[in-house]
Amino acid sequence: MTKHFKFRIRISIFHAIPESDPNCTTNATNNKAVAGDYVAYCCEVTYKGRWAPVMEWKNNEDVVQAEVESTGNRSYEVNTVKYTYVTELKPSDNNHVFSCRTYFDQPTLDSGNSVTANNTPTTDNVLSKYRSPNLTVYYGPQLLVVNPVHDSYCPDETIKILADSNPSMRTYEWLNTDTNKTLETSDHSQYLRLCWEVIQSKLLCVIPFQFHHSRQSAKNTI
Repeated sequence: MTKHFKFRIRISIFHAIPESDPNCTTNATNNKAVAGDYVAYCCEVTYKGRWAPVMEWKNNEDVVQAEVESTGNRSYEVNTVKYTYVTELKPSDNNHVFSCRTYFDQPTLDSGNSVTANNTPTTDNVLSKYRSPNLTVYYGPQLLVVNPVHDSYCPDETIKILADSNPSMRTYEWLNTDTNKTLETSDHSQYLRLCWEVIQSKLLCVIPFQFHHSRQSAKNTI
């Protein structure tokens, strides 16, 4: 008589099996925003398996902290994991690229057959890479500096106001604060030729700036 032996073998799948490529989105309309706005970049992927893929967000070359959300029980059913990076934009973020790479944990077995994950992306375990278009950040005038800088100025000397904004400024208003008069310049230029009437006076340069719904101005006094 032939005897049949039955064995049950439990097989655990440690690597995730991706169901689709990661879906990456942002709330920055047309990759444009205004300094002070909060923008979010999100990548989401569905997978099967015990170990979820890991996502790493970067702001340019800097690794940044992302919020992690997951659904499912990490079994053979379809699971979802989502990494979201939220940041308040600064003028220095202009033209930055936000990128995300999705990679597998590299689970290893120790001497007690316990599984641990090595969260280190390598060329062998990277699933996909996402790279956003360059982000345009609009911001008002920054770094207002008068050039040249002297303790005193002479008649007929020309001074220039230096500032940075996106988009670039086109209008400059020079005021004599002692007389509250606007000084005439060529096409509202950033250059001002000093005349006798402004000697010993305080001058104010006002730079109006408008982008969509926001209107700002920057001022500097000499």
